[in-house]
Amino acid sequence: MTSLYYYLIDDPLSLPLFMEKLSLLPADQQEKIKKFRRWQDAHASLFGKLLLKQGLLDCGIAINLNEIKYNAYGKPYFENDLVGFNITHSGNFVACIISNDTTTIGIDAEVIKALNIDDFQNLWNINEWADIQNNDVNVFYKYWTSKEAVVKAIGKGLSISLNEINVNNGVAQMGNENYFITNVNILPHVVINVASKQPVSDVRIYKFNIQGALIKSEVE
Repeated sequence: MTSLYYYLIDDPLSLPLFMEKLSLLPADQQEKIKKFRRWQDAHASLFGKLLLKQGLLDCGIAINLNEIKYNAYGKPYFENDLVGFNITHSGNFVACIISNDTTTIGIDAEVIKALNIDDFQNLWNINEWADIQNNDVNVFYKYWTSKEAVVKAIGKGLSISLNEINVNNGVAQMGNENYFITNVNILPHVVINVASKQPVSDVRIYKFNIQGALIKSEVE
């Protein structure tokens, strides 16, 4: 099963409510979040972890967030490959993908905004660039999020350049490795793609609101 949890940060939480939600996280994660200067970054980090927390509960996996490990490039994971997960945020949109079907999974979301696509020409192969030029900016973001999702699935950070990844018909190739790309359509102004080593046939989507001691999910 693969599930996507998301939250829209429309306004900052009141300080008491923010501290209440923050207290649900391990102490070291609380301290990291407190160090953010911008409230938007603090809220995005907080809700990313809360979405993961809820996802683990829904999967019936008894793992605490203080068991998160990090590889040499900073990618978070759990030992013994019990579950794969990844967190993304853009603008006021925060999401967490979690799966017990594949542990190699990444997600990238981007809020659509106007940009000069010519500034990014070196990131695409000939076919990708032609497709981008012949379509609207949504196609640019389709390739961008697909490649970023692959980078996050691999977990080697900035050591991988987007022009090393080729995307075609729902499959991304990186060297001799293939990754399946799954588009998730939630909001018209946000492009979301998931990359995984095994195909993801169905992604369950949950939207969150703040209620009580924990955030509550509502199936879209």
